[in-house]
Amino acid sequence: MTLKILHTVRRLCLFIGLPIAIFYASTVLFVYQRMDGNGVSTADCAIVFGAAVRPVFNDDGKITAYTAGPGIARRVATAAELFEQGRIHRLFFSGGRGVGNTKSEAQVMKEYAVSLGIPSERITLEEDSSSTWENLLYTRPLTYDCHGVLAISDAYHLARIRMIAHIQGWELPTYPAEPRPQMLFIARSLLREAIGVDLLVLMQLLT
Repeated sequence: MTLKILHTVRRLCLFIGLPIAIFYASTVLFVYQRMDGNGVSTADCAIVFGAAVRPVFNDDGKITAYTAGPGIARRVATAAELFEQGRIHRLFFSGGRGVGNTKSEAQVMKEYAVSLGIPSERITLEEDSSSTWENLLYTRPLTYDCHGVLAISDAYHLARIRMIAHIQGWELPTYPAEPRPQMLFIARSLLREAIGVDLLVLMQLLT
């Protein structure tokens, strides 16, 4: 009896697990195929998505400042390059305060952008968001007078950005930040982003 039950459980796991595995693998491929972005030429504004900021400590172990982490550095540097090339003319930095931080991701991005030569008057901050969904939801009203808007983030993030934007009712072209991180980091991020996309699909199916 026990062997029969085990055999049934295994068949059930295969019956359920295999479609889930196939669906997840297809989502990973979906995210990977969108890592190169899909445009910049029609945009005069760009939304740059926040990432982790790094605290700076003094000799007493107290935080004295916040600086751009690698993700912010890549994304802002890419936006600055497009700005310098005249391909975009206004930047919208989106990202709130992480737990325990006194400075928002958006503010840290602005400081880094200014250090790269971007005029502060060409920068608008969105400092209330805590997720990609909120990045888009809160920044979109600020771009009301833009002729076109481009989303700039790490390559593995672009598929989810486009999907969320579509759900929220706007088509948003994307552009990958350069240089890209190491392949191991990208691989881990692809797997994580695929889960995020699958959750979005599930959310849409349930609403």
